[in-house]
Amino acid sequence: MTFRMTKTGAQTLKLAGLALGWVWIGVAGAQSPGLEGLKKSYEAEVTKTVLPLREGYHKALLALEQQLASKGDYAGARRVQAERLELGRLMGAPPGTAGSSSKMVDKNGVVKLAFPAESGGGIQFTAGAWTGWQGAGGFIKWGLPAGLPSGGYAVELVYDSAGEGSLRLGVREDFHFLNREVKVPATAPAGAPQGRLQLGTLRLRSGATLLELKLTAPTTVAGFRLFELHLIPEETEP
Repeated sequence: MTFRMTKTGAQTLKLAGLALGWVWIGVAGAQSPGLEGLKKSYEAEVTKTVLPLREGYHKALLALEQQLASKGDYAGARRVQAERLELGRLMGAPPGTAGSSSKMVDKNGVVKLAFPAESGGGIQFTAGAWTGWQGAGGFIKWGLPAGLPSGGYAVELVYDSAGEGSLRLGVREDFHFLNREVKVPATAPAGAPQGRLQLGTLRLRSGATLLELKLTAPTTVAGFRLFELHLIPEETEP
Protein backbone atom coordinates (compact mmCIF):
# COMPACT_ATOMS: atom_id res chain seq x y z
CA MET A 1 0.00 0.00 0.00
CA THR A 2 1.28 3.43 -0.90
CA PHE A 3 0.17 6.84 0.33
CA ARG A 4 0.13 8.60 -3.02
CA MET A 5 -3.67 8.59 -2.94
CA THR A 6 -3.74 10.68 0.22
CA LYS A 7 -1.46 13.29 -1.32
CA THR A 8 -3.55 13.29 -4.45
CA GLY A 9 -6.63 13.80 -2.32
CA ALA A 10 -5.13 16.86 -0.68
CA GLN A 11 -4.18 18.31 -4.07
CA THR A 12 -7.71 17.64 -5.30
CA LEU A 13 -9.12 19.64 -2.41
CA LYS A 14 -6.79 22.54 -3.18
CA LEU A 15 -7.75 22.52 -6.84
CA ALA A 16 -11.45 22.36 -5.94
CA GLY A 17 -11.08 25.47 -3.84
CA LEU A 18 -9.16 27.29 -6.57
CA ALA A 19 -11.71 26.30 -9.18
CA LEU A 20 -14.53 27.68 -7.06
CA GLY A 21 -12.58 30.88 -6.61
CA TRP A 22 -12.22 31.38 -10.37
CA VAL A 23 -15.90 30.60 -10.91
CA TRP A 24 -16.94 33.30 -8.47
CA ILE A 25 -14.44 35.78 -9.83
CA GLY A 26 -16.17 35.31 -13.18
CA VAL A 27 -19.55 35.85 -11.59
CA ALA A 28 -18.32 39.04 -9.93
CA GLY A 29 -17.10 40.42 -13.23
CA ALA A 30 -20.35 39.62 -14.99
CA GLN A 31 -22.90 40.65 -12.38
CA SER A 32 -21.00 42.89 -9.88
CA PRO A 33 -22.97 41.60 -6.86
CA GLY A 34 -20.84 43.51 -4.33
CA LEU A 35 -18.29 42.11 -1.92
CA GLU A 36 -20.72 40.85 0.72
CA GLY A 37 -23.00 39.20 -1.79
CA LEU A 38 -20.04 37.59 -3.55
CA LYS A 39 -18.63 36.34 -0.27
CA LYS A 40 -21.94 34.81 0.84
CA SER A 41 -22.43 33.10 -2.51
CA TYR A 42 -18.89 31.72 -2.46
CA GLU A 43 -19.21 30.42 1.11
CA ALA A 44 -22.52 28.75 0.27
CA GLU A 45 -20.92 26.98 -2.69
CA VAL A 46 -17.95 25.86 -0.60
CA THR A 47 -20.28 24.49 2.08
CA LYS A 48 -22.22 22.55 -0.55
CA THR A 49 -19.29 21.10 -2.49
CA VAL A 50 -15.86 21.30 -0.87
CA LEU A 51 -16.69 20.71 2.80
CA PRO A 52 -18.34 17.28 2.32
CA LEU A 53 -15.34 16.17 0.25
CA ARG A 54 -12.95 17.43 2.92
CA GLU A 55 -14.88 15.74 5.74
CA GLY A 56 -15.01 12.42 3.91
CA TYR A 57 -11.29 12.54 3.17
CA HIS A 58 -10.48 13.35 6.82
CA LYS A 59 -12.61 10.45 8.09
CA ALA A 60 -10.97 8.06 5.61
CA LEU A 61 -7.50 9.14 6.76
CA LEU A 62 -8.43 8.68 10.42
CA ALA A 63 -9.83 5.19 9.75
CA LEU A 64 -6.71 4.18 7.81
CA GLU A 65 -4.44 5.56 10.54
CA GLN A 66 -6.23 3.53 13.22
CA GLN A 67 -6.27 0.41 11.04
CA LEU A 68 -2.51 0.55 10.45
CA ALA A 69 -1.77 1.19 14.11
CA SER A 70 -3.96 -1.75 15.19
CA LYS A 71 -1.91 -4.00 12.86
CA GLY A 72 1.38 -2.76 14.30
CA ASP A 73 2.37 -0.69 11.26
CA TYR A 74 3.24 2.38 13.34
CA ALA A 75 5.45 3.96 10.68
CA GLY A 76 2.60 3.78 8.17
CA ALA A 77 0.14 5.13 10.74
CA ARG A 78 2.41 8.10 11.45
CA ARG A 79 2.65 8.89 7.74
CA VAL A 80 -1.15 8.90 7.43
CA GLN A 81 -1.42 10.96 10.60
CA ALA A 82 0.97 13.56 9.16
CA GLU A 83 -1.22 13.79 6.04
CA ARG A 84 -4.37 14.15 8.19
CA LEU A 85 -2.85 16.92 10.30
CA GLU A 86 -1.54 18.70 7.21
CA LEU A 87 -5.06 18.64 5.79
CA GLY A 88 -6.31 20.22 9.00
CA ARG A 89 -3.67 22.96 8.87
CA LEU A 90 -4.35 23.64 5.21
CA MET A 91 -8.11 23.88 5.27
CA GLY A 92 -9.20 23.98 8.91
CA ALA A 93 -10.89 21.30 10.99
CA PRO A 94 -13.57 19.27 9.19
CA PRO A 95 -17.15 20.07 10.23
CA GLY A 96 -18.43 17.92 13.09
CA THR A 97 -14.99 17.16 14.54
CA ALA A 98 -13.23 18.26 17.67
CA GLY A 99 -10.89 20.51 15.69
CA SER A 100 -7.18 20.49 15.04
CA SER A 101 -4.76 18.45 17.12
CA SER A 102 -3.53 21.58 18.89
CA LYS A 103 -7.04 22.12 20.32
CA MET A 104 -6.97 18.62 21.82
CA VAL A 105 -4.14 19.61 24.20
CA ASP A 106 -4.68 22.40 26.72
CA LYS A 107 -2.07 24.81 28.10
CA ASN A 108 -1.18 22.34 30.87
CA GLY A 109 -0.51 19.53 28.42
CA VAL A 110 -3.74 17.67 29.23
CA VAL A 111 -5.03 15.72 26.23
CA LYS A 112 -8.83 15.88 25.98
CA LEU A 113 -10.26 13.20 23.72
CA ALA A 114 -13.86 13.70 22.66
CA PHE A 115 -15.51 13.30 19.25
CA PRO A 116 -14.39 12.27 16.60
CA ALA A 117 -13.73 8.62 17.40
CA GLU A 118 -14.52 5.12 16.23
CA SER A 119 -16.75 3.01 18.47
CA GLY A 120 -18.34 -0.43 18.34
CA GLY A 121 -19.53 -3.44 20.30
CA GLY A 122 -22.73 -1.68 21.31
CA ILE A 123 -21.15 1.63 22.31
CA GLN A 124 -22.33 4.59 20.26
CA PHE A 125 -22.08 8.37 20.32
CA THR A 126 -25.48 9.92 21.07
CA ALA A 127 -26.42 13.44 22.20
CA GLY A 128 -22.86 14.39 23.10
CA ALA A 129 -21.88 11.21 24.97
CA TRP A 130 -20.99 7.55 24.44
CA THR A 131 -23.71 5.19 25.65
CA GLY A 132 -24.35 1.43 25.48
CA TRP A 133 -21.92 0.24 28.18
CA GLN A 134 -23.32 -3.23 28.81
CA GLY A 135 -21.65 -6.19 27.14
CA ALA A 136 -17.95 -6.99 27.12
CA GLY A 137 -16.15 -5.94 23.97
CA GLY A 138 -17.58 -2.45 23.56
CA PHE A 139 -14.84 -0.03 22.57
CA ILE A 140 -13.90 3.50 21.56
CA LYS A 141 -10.80 4.42 19.56
CA TRP A 142 -9.22 7.86 19.17
CA GLY A 143 -6.39 9.11 17.00
CA LEU A 144 -3.82 10.80 19.26
CA PRO A 145 -2.45 14.25 18.39
CA ALA A 146 1.08 14.28 17.02
CA GLY A 147 4.08 15.25 19.12
CA LEU A 148 2.89 14.10 22.56
CA PRO A 149 5.82 13.70 24.98
CA SER A 150 6.46 10.11 26.03
CA GLY A 151 5.90 9.23 29.67
CA GLY A 152 3.16 8.46 32.18
CA TYR A 153 -0.34 9.89 31.81
CA ALA A 154 -3.15 9.61 34.34
CA VAL A 155 -6.30 8.37 32.59
CA GLU A 156 -9.46 10.20 33.62
CA LEU A 157 -13.04 9.65 32.44
CA VAL A 158 -15.60 12.47 32.48
CA TYR A 159 -19.02 10.84 32.91
CA ASP A 160 -22.43 10.73 34.51
CA SER A 161 -24.49 7.72 35.60
CA ALA A 162 -28.02 6.89 36.67
CA GLY A 163 -26.94 3.91 38.78
CA GLU A 164 -24.00 2.59 40.74
CA GLY A 165 -21.81 -0.42 40.05
CA SER A 166 -18.41 -1.15 38.58
CA LEU A 167 -16.72 -1.07 35.20
CA ARG A 168 -13.78 -3.18 34.15
CA LEU A 169 -11.93 -1.28 31.47
CA GLY A 170 -8.82 -1.71 29.39
CA VAL A 171 -6.90 1.24 27.94
CA ARG A 172 -4.08 0.85 25.45
CA GLU A 173 -1.94 2.92 23.15
CA ASP A 174 0.17 1.49 20.33
CA PHE A 175 2.24 -0.61 22.76
CA HIS A 176 1.44 -0.08 26.47
CA PHE A 177 -1.84 -1.00 28.17
CA LEU A 178 -3.72 -0.58 31.44
CA ASN A 179 -6.49 -2.79 32.87
CA ARG A 180 -8.54 -1.58 35.80
CA GLU A 181 -11.87 -2.09 37.56
CA VAL A 182 -13.42 1.13 38.86
CA LYS A 183 -16.39 1.77 41.14
CA VAL A 184 -19.05 4.04 39.66
CA PRO A 185 -21.13 6.16 42.09
CA ALA A 186 -24.85 6.48 41.42
CA THR A 187 -24.56 10.21 40.82
CA ALA A 188 -21.91 12.78 40.01
CA PRO A 189 -20.10 14.42 42.96
CA ALA A 190 -22.08 17.15 44.75
CA GLY A 191 -21.87 20.48 43.00
CA ALA A 192 -20.48 19.04 39.76
CA PRO A 193 -22.53 18.45 36.61
CA GLN A 194 -20.37 15.47 35.67
CA GLY A 195 -18.26 12.97 37.59
CA ARG A 196 -14.65 11.97 37.05
CA LEU A 197 -13.23 8.48 37.30
CA GLN A 198 -9.49 7.86 37.70
CA LEU A 199 -8.32 4.66 35.98
CA GLY A 200 -4.62 4.82 36.78
CA THR A 201 -1.47 5.62 34.83
CA LEU A 202 -0.87 4.65 31.20
CA ARG A 203 2.54 5.05 29.64
CA LEU A 204 2.68 6.59 26.19
CA ARG A 205 5.70 6.02 24.04
CA SER A 206 7.04 8.55 21.58
CA GLY A 207 5.04 8.66 18.35
CA ALA A 208 1.95 6.92 19.75
CA THR A 209 -0.93 7.32 17.30
CA LEU A 210 -3.87 5.38 18.75
CA LEU A 211 -5.73 5.14 22.06
CA GLU A 212 -8.40 2.52 22.71
CA LEU A 213 -10.80 2.27 25.66
CA LYS A 214 -12.48 -1.14 25.92
CA LEU A 215 -15.06 -2.68 28.22
CA THR A 216 -13.46 -6.01 29.18
CA ALA A 217 -16.33 -7.50 31.23
CA PRO A 218 -20.13 -7.13 31.28
CA THR A 219 -21.47 -4.40 33.55
CA THR A 220 -24.75 -3.63 35.25
CA VAL A 221 -24.13 0.10 35.72
CA ALA A 222 -27.31 1.88 34.64
CA GLY A 223 -27.21 4.87 32.35
CA PHE A 224 -23.43 5.29 32.20
CA ARG A 225 -22.46 8.03 29.74
CA LEU A 226 -18.90 9.00 28.82
CA PHE A 227 -18.27 12.57 27.66
CA GLU A 228 -14.48 12.77 27.41
CA LEU A 229 -11.30 10.87 28.19
CA HIS A 230 -8.41 12.92 29.57
CA LEU A 231 -4.72 12.04 29.54
CA ILE A 232 -3.05 14.08 32.27
CA PRO A 233 0.77 14.16 32.10
CA GLU A 234 2.42 13.17 35.34
CA GLU A 235 5.31 15.21 36.66
CA THR A 236 8.68 13.80 35.76
CA GLU A 237 11.46 13.47 38.28
CA PRO A 238 14.25 16.08 37.92
